[in-house]
Amino acid sequence: MLIWIFVLCVIIIPTSVLWKKRWLLYHAWKIPGPLSVPLVGSAFLLSATKDNFFDLVCGKLDSWRPVIKLWVGSQLYIATMRPTDVEKILTNCLNKSPFYENFNDIMKDTLLTSKVSIWKEHRKMINPSFNLKILNSFHDTFVSYSTEMVKYLSDLEGGEQTNLFPVIWEKTLDAALATLTNVNPQVIKERRRFITVIVKFEEILIQRFHTFWLLVDFFWKLSNLHKEHKEVCQTGHAFLENILLQEKKQYDSDDINDIQERVYQELVSVLPNMENSPTQEEINRLDYLERVIKETLRLVPTVPFILQYADEDIKCGPYVFPAGSNLIVPLVLLHKNPAIQWEYMVVLKAKSFFEVVYRNLDSYRPVIKTWIGSELYITTIRPADVEKILVNCLNKSPFYENFNDVMKDTLLTSKVSIWKDHRKMINPSFNLKILSSFHDIFVKYSREIVKYLLDVGGTEQTDFLSVIWEQGRLNTIIAEEYKSYESEDRNDDTIESKRFLRNLTKLNRTNQITREEILEETNFMLMAASETAAITINTILTILGIYSDIQERVYQELASVLPNIENSPTQEELNRLDYLERVVKEILRLVPTIPFIMRYADEDIKCDPYVFPAGSNLVIPLVLLHRDPEVWPEPEKFDPDRFLPDEVGKRHRCSYIPFSFGVRNCIGLKFGMMVVKVMVATILRNFKVTHNLQVSDGDNGLMLLRDQIVIQIGEELDGMVMIRSGDNRQGVCPVKFLQEV
Repeated sequence: MLIWIFVLCVIIIPTSVLWKKRWLLYHAWKIPGPLSVPLVGSAFLLSATKDNFFDLVCGKLDSWRPVIKLWVGSQLYIATMRPTDVEKILTNCLNKSPFYENFNDIMKDTLLTSKVSIWKEHRKMINPSFNLKILNSFHDTFVSYSTEMVKYLSDLEGGEQTNLFPVIWEKTLDAALATLTNVNPQVIKERRRFITVIVKFEEILIQRFHTFWLLVDFFWKLSNLHKEHKEVCQTGHAFLENILLQEKKQYDSDDINDIQERVYQELVSVLPNMENSPTQEEINRLDYLERVIKETLRLVPTVPFILQYADEDIKCGPYVFPAGSNLIVPLVLLHKNPAIQWEYMVVLKAKSFFEVVYRNLDSYRPVIKTWIGSELYITTIRPADVEKILVNCLNKSPFYENFNDVMKDTLLTSKVSIWKDHRKMINPSFNLKILSSFHDIFVKYSREIVKYLLDVGGTEQTDFLSVIWEQGRLNTIIAEEYKSYESEDRNDDTIESKRFLRNLTKLNRTNQITREEILEETNFMLMAASETAAITINTILTILGIYSDIQERVYQELASVLPNIENSPTQEELNRLDYLERVVKEILRLVPTIPFIMRYADEDIKCDPYVFPAGSNLVIPLVLLHRDPEVWPEPEKFDPDRFLPDEVGKRHRCSYIPFSFGVRNCIGLKFGMMVVKVMVATILRNFKVTHNLQVSDGDNGLMLLRDQIVIQIGEELDGMVMIRSGDNRQGVCPVKFLQEV
């Protein structure tokens, strides 16, 4: 019997799977591709060493051009090198391939990896951080780090040979930190370690990709490589946590500074003459200052709890607070109830007893009961409950009897019968007319505080609270409730407020994005902004070391646009470096920073004569797309003039897509081009690059590609940068161009 059940399972389960994938299989059958076997697919053909994996993959794809299918396990991958297909895919298929799930441990739900629903929300939030005005504001920062790079190279003169790539990467990471965040890179001590983490992460994934059985999650999670992968991700997250902590400190500090500045500007507007004391009418016009005071009292109320005694049952939602119970309103928790959408949240740093009390109350929010001896205490932070308690329960809790020795039967502590009489008697002393008459007294003592502060300026530290207390101890101020003013946010038009991490931090305050999502997006953005820029800069210097005639043309353009070698390039001057831009584009054609773009087909995509079926993974191999001989004559030849305007107009717009295409393209396209142009222009204006590799136009010299998530030139090149001084060359600085850290 069991044998028959087993046989039926063996027949039914595969048949069911095949039936569900029948549409996928039907169209896949029509697309050319290598041999595929059950369970493994074509993955066994990709088994290779780390050194030749990339060459093997490119070779397989190239041999079946322009369209090829590959089965990897049960996943269908279709690669195409036809620009018209590429445009259809990148326009219609916005979901990324399941392949990107391999990055989930270090950057899940980022612009690179997330499902389209999440990507749309995140892209909408991040877009303002990459508008042209923001990018132009980064120019001086890029120039600063480029100048540091030049100084570093100059200091190498006559010294030992140094690997240049880690230095370039560290400078691009510093530039990314300084522009995408408001964090001073020098505060982050382990920047070099983060670079090492990125490299190790990529090496582990590459090792997984070229060991086909590790593509199966079951075997992957059992492997030592997976354990190492987890440790690397944890190290990377620790680095990012430090950045987010620094950003939060800076953001909170800027919040306070901005608010203080707004208070000051209001005071200057209402009280233009510094010598004059404010009148009551002027005080009433200080709307923003009043909101600041109210917000301060929300965050730091002067009393921690309100305690009332229930003379009768109080019905609050699903609960009844019974007669005889003590009802507690914890103001700190009530005022920080996240359900009420407070925008600015400041952590209360209570000490000892209060810290313990708040922590216990917070853990049972919104309603908690506590027995202290025979007394029942019920705590709530729901505003509706608070209203019922304070309207219906006028007697204070027996807790206030602890104050009887110093203030028995006062407005604070008395039974309701005494309180009513006292309140009735005292009320006239606090009407608006009486309070207005106190104005000059308050002004007098305020001026005494100012005078005291001026007198102690530059001397030893002083207890400020005691000064304020001393001046105000005779004056009990009871605030009237004035009209409510709608709270205004800080000025959102400032460049600082729109920087990538600052912008996300602000959105986190209004619960539009979680802290975990910020961590992941920051990780992705720093990796993308620093690593790809560093590799591109290093590749440009390497290739220009091969093509000395092109390097000389770049230098002549730089000398023409930037005649004074001491001056840093302005944004306007950078925009005039047409030939340098063509050089950068040609290098990104030959050596794009990423080897493939992958999308997931949510629906059938018709690309004559094939249909790429829904459920398939669509692959765009950039190295082959950018070297298609039908589009690029002599595709292996290095020729920056391919990007002259007339030449560009002859090609399909998707024949060259180093930053992807369509709405889900690279958000940092302009950012990346700017940092690359600034650093390359600054370096080449000061140095000539040479090394030991020379190739002729017919050689396949630029296929020296290394097996990485991002493409790098992989041969170790001994070289030098020669210091330029006008038209003369003085001094030799030995370097290596090996892209390892």
